[in-house]
Amino acid sequence: MTKHLSPHDRLVRTIMGKPKVIKEFFNNYLPTHIKSVVNLDSIKLQKESFIDDKLRLQITDLLYTAQFGMRQGYLYLLIEHASSPNKHLSFRLLKYKIAIMDHHLKITGDKYLPVVYPLILYSGKRPFNYSTDIFDLFGDQRRLAEDILYKPYQLVDLRLISDEELKTQLWFGVMARIMKYIYSKDILPYFKSVILDLRNIEKNGDSDYIYNIISYLFETGGVPNKAEFINTIKTGLSIEEEKVMTLAEQFRAEGETIALHKMALKMLNKGLDTKEVSQITEISEKDLCELFAKTKKRQE
Repeated sequence: MTKHLSPHDRLVRTIMGKPKVIKEFFNNYLPTHIKSVVNLDSIKLQKESFIDDKLRLQITDLLYTAQFGMRQGYLYLLIEHASSPNKHLSFRLLKYKIAIMDHHLKITGDKYLPVVYPLILYSGKRPFNYSTDIFDLFGDQRRLAEDILYKPYQLVDLRLISDEELKTQLWFGVMARIMKYIYSKDILPYFKSVILDLRNIEKNGDSDYIYNIISYLFETGGVPNKAEFINTIKTGLSIEEEKVMTLAEQFRAEGETIALHKMALKMLNKGLDTKEVSQITEISEKDLCELFAKTKKRQE
């Protein structure tokens, strides 16, 4: 690994890993308001790098853990030694910060995001004359970007939108009403409630929309009375007979699979060996284990 590092990389990784150098650097270059909450004695260099291999000859990155008050955070040092500065460095830095937060969640299981404070150490030939403010990269849409980035996101919660409001919207409204009730034990009543709207969509010539809705219901929704579901499609819509029959076949196949799974679970619960059950049902041992685990989880 070391032989692939550039001279800049080797120098920085060696020197900037020494405790005295670390403390001196951050003591001098952290802003006062950050330094006031960071315990300088707690700063430790980590092995992780978040730089793309293609950039390693131009950029070195060093990640340090540090105590930000009572919680662990990170100081991220990006050393750019390219001959000329990069205009989009602030955007690149944003991607690295997000990668660090994601990495932290995976290795710690923490429910909170860590604070990641970035610094750039530039040693290029030319003056660094680009803005360090990411919002400047948005040009004339800077104010709009400021109003969106890092601000609370817009949440459209279907559970809180009445059916009456959704009925005023044809194209989005049908999909939304189906999605709203998809976890019901029987989706058929809700499917019947959108049939008139589906007819209107059908009149507009968008048969793909209709078929996508029906496929979604078949794959995801609970349909205890499959015969009535098929009959509702036949009588309520003008879908080709061939497609309706294909759907019926899918229902039949699904029913057979469910029956086979139930039989396999009974055998497993009676103490039969997974290998034996697999040979009888022709369900792989891996799938049997997953099926058994999912059933246990639902029961809990």
